Amino acid sequence: MVRIVFLSKMGTFLFFLMGACKNRNVPISFVPIFLFLMLGTGFLCFAQVQTPLSQIERSEELIRKEEALREKIEAPEKMYIEEITFEGAGLLSEKEIKDLALPYEKKWLTKDDISQIIIGLNELYRNKGLTGQLSDISYKIKDKRLIIEVKEQIKGGR
Repeated sequence: MVRIVFLSKMGTFLFFLMGACKNRNVPISFVPIFLFLMLGTGFLCFAQVQTPLSQIERSEELIRKEEALREKIEAPEKMYIEEITFEGAGLLSEKEIKDLALPYEKKWLTKDDISQIIIGLNELYRNKGLTGQLSDISYKIKDKRLIIEVKEQIKGGR
């Protein structure tokens, strides 16, 4: 790009100089000397980097797209949860379960948020002295619904 710009400007200048030499009866042998003097003084420094505006805009657009992609990759995966239901949590009251779920319903949740719900559920069992009754907690997401499955141990049984 730079070379083409320089050569085209140089060619234009030479064409102009040659025309001036013919019209004023200046010997053509002065052209190289004149050019040397002009180049030496920096007069003919046409070799500038000329980047078309479209290339700059394209570069900026690519940078914006890269930044957006990085944000998307680094951002935690979120899922919209309309409702949270608990299956098998028979040892807890309906109010306790609702109080735990309410702050998370109708929001975009990450896996960390779901882990916080499970930690809260464990704390409810611990506060009631029922930690021995809790055997497993798992979850699944179906149709914007977070279903938390609680497996409780029945005394004297399984």
